[in-house]
Amino acid sequence: KSTTLSCGRNWQRLSSWILSLDFARLSPPELLKATEKAVGNASMFSDHDRLVELRKEEKELEVKACRNTDELERLRHQNSLLDRDVQRFQERQQFMLKVRDLENKRPWVEYEEVRTQFSEAHQHTKDAKAELDRQRQAHEPMQAQLRAAEHRLSELEKQSKDKSKVTAEAASKCRQVSDRLEQLEEEMSEPAQRLDTARKAEVDRKQKVTTAEQMVSQLENDLSELVPVDQLKPQLQEATGRLREVNTKVMRLQQQQTSLRAEQEPQSRDIASLETELQRLEDVSNRRFQQLRQADRDTFNAVQWLRSNQDRFRQHVYEPVLMVVNMKKAEDACFFEQVVGYHTLNTFVCQNDDDLMLFCKLVRDGQNLRINAAAAPDIRMDELRRNERDLANVKQRFGFRSTLLDLIEGPEAVLRYLCKRHRINETLIGTDKTETNVDRVIQESQLNMFCTPK
Repeated sequence: KSTTLSCGRNWQRLSSWILSLDFARLSPPELLKATEKAVGNASMFSDHDRLVELRKEEKELEVKACRNTDELERLRHQNSLLDRDVQRFQERQQFMLKVRDLENKRPWVEYEEVRTQFSEAHQHTKDAKAELDRQRQAHEPMQAQLRAAEHRLSELEKQSKDKSKVTAEAASKCRQVSDRLEQLEEEMSEPAQRLDTARKAEVDRKQKVTTAEQMVSQLENDLSELVPVDQLKPQLQEATGRLREVNTKVMRLQQQQTSLRAEQEPQSRDIASLETELQRLEDVSNRRFQQLRQADRDTFNAVQWLRSNQDRFRQHVYEPVLMVVNMKKAEDACFFEQVVGYHTLNTFVCQNDDDLMLFCKLVRDGQNLRINAAAAPDIRMDELRRNERDLANVKQRFGFRSTLLDLIEGPEAVLRYLCKRHRINETLIGTDKTETNVDRVIQESQLNMFCTPK
């Protein structure tokens, strides 16, 4: 019996422990329902379910009420808008009626205006006719004089025509006489020329005879005064020796002159060529200056200021790259513009940082001009060109003809800036062969930048 009681108590503890585990797993609503089922009567659980359902219905009704309220406000707002639309429509209808009335009245108003204008014009026409009649009456004597003058003029014109005919006949006769006179003059000109030639020949002959007589007389006088030949031989030999020396010097000087002329001729051609090239560069510079004036007014004004204030800087400050760099061949300009770009073309180049700071202070801050300026790097050109020798194999292999640096001319400081800024000393210019093998060039040459003709 004690064993039976012990087992019953153990079973009761086990049941309570299992029940506690079940309750621990439930949520608060489920725990409440489980508690009602466990300790409450049958109506408590059903009442609780009924309350839950009623609460759900209440929430649904609240949501519907809110929706109905919002819908009511929307409809009220829409109704107010419709009221304004109706009011505007009614006002429009009233305006349309007024417009229709005015349109109906416009022909009458136009008629009145036209009638008034017609009346004024009719009255003006009457007044003009009356004034015309008065003027005709006042000028009747002058009209009579005018008619008489016209009659007289017609008679004079008739007489003039008759006299013109007579004059034309006389002129024709005069032309015939003149033609005959010209013919006679031409016939007489040839004998007259022969006569003049004979007269001049006779005068020349007489002059030559007179000159010959004078020379004979002079020679006779000189002959009488001549020293014997034996006395003149030493002087003649001395004069002959001096003459040889003079001839030798003259020949030597002539040879030197010829040599100098030969040396001077190419120099003269070079000077002429340089002057032509200088004139061309000045023309190009002027054209670029005018283009800069149209394209960038601030940079143009800065160039003008720099030309007047260059002495304020420690070293020469170069005008924009566009003004100081020239292409050796005009057809290569596209490569330069493509690589360098518009910003760099309008950049002023200083040779040291102090001049750069001073230039920006005076131009940018002092004159409020928007310009580009930079300082040239402190590196020698031979160091920059050293990289070109490393590209010789690539140039020969893929048909590159030169670097972009080889295509331009300009101040060294500007070229150093372009090499440092855009690496024009490493930018290769290709040929048609390069264009054909452009894929291989990209894959095998490891070039950062190159240009082709297309």
